[in-house]
Amino acid sequence: VFLLAALHLAGPTSIAAVPLLYLGLSGVLGIAVADTLFFAALQDLGPVALVVFFMMGQIVTALMALFWLGEMPSLQAWAGIGITLTGVGAVLWPKLGPKTSIVRTGLRGVLLGSFSMLCMSVSTVVAKPALESVSTIMATLIRMISGTLCILVFGLVLGIGVLIMNTVRHLAVQDAPTEKAATAPKKVITDPFTLQVAAYLRPAYAKKYVQQLKKQGVDAYWSEAVRGDKKWYQVRVSHFASKQAARDYGQRLKSEGIIDDYYVANYRRP
Repeated sequence: VFLLAALHLAGPTSIAAVPLLYLGLSGVLGIAVADTLFFAALQDLGPVALVVFFMMGQIVTALMALFWLGEMPSLQAWAGIGITLTGVGAVLWPKLGPKTSIVRTGLRGVLLGSFSMLCMSVSTVVAKPALESVSTIMATLIRMISGTLCILVFGLVLGIGVLIMNTVRHLAVQDAPTEKAATAPKKVITDPFTLQVAAYLRPAYAKKYVQQLKKQGVDAYWSEAVRGDKKWYQVRVSHFASKQAARDYGQRLKSEGIIDDYYVANYRRP
């Protein structure tokens, strides 16, 4: 609304087809694609990695401007690029570990963040030639409209696809034989002890850590517990017939670097 008001006060302007195409492509890449990838990457990026990606985006934009627009950085700029790249590697590499008690920087987050940064840099470089003949207000408006329309179309297509898949799945269930399969009796676990290896205030962190442990062959699960006015999401491992058996297993996991610490707790069916 404010952009339209400012554009109205500035007066009508005509735009050639080529600048319009460049600005539209810049909006699709920078707003629709880059922002979507960036928010997807936030789930697997720690706070330090976020700062690093913001810095890397400036470097990538400068390098693209060199090849696309012929803008040659100075010697000091090249030195700064080299120092920044070295710092990025030094920060990210140690944070790609298999475990941590808070949000870690995962490989998925690095890949999504890299693609997001790349799209944002391309959108900036693509838009620059168009700014020579288009006002900044008009350029911003075109980018926002094109990016928003792209997100809208993608959402509609995705929603229709999900609707079709759910409909097909529902019809397939209705056409399936109605014979009830024999259900196996539930296994009764009498072991009274388990290992607690972490506790979080957010369920997403607990579920994520459980998946990490399962990938390493550990029988992990999570459960809820209320302490005072807070609800904790506990990450627990296996079940044991004795406290000593639980301690021995916990010590082995700790010595192998799979968990940081543990304590023996009473087992409850998850």
